[in-house]
Amino acid sequence: MDPESLLQITRTWSNQARLEFAHRLWDDMIEAGWQPQPDDELAAELDRRFAAHEANPTDVLTSEQV
Repeated sequence: MDPESLLQITRTWSNQARLEFAHRLWDDMIEAGWQPQPDDELAAELDRRFAAHEANPTDVLTSEQV
């Protein structure tokens, strides 16, 4: 079955069922060895945040504060 046909079928499902399918598909891809790579913009943002953390590692929020 091609992706477009599958997408048409999933449109008849509830949002909860579609979300569950998406999660299971993602998990299956990861378990099969797929390793998604961030695009350049996301990689730059992650680098910026990591550098900010390294510069001031005590400037953090607890999980309760978040």
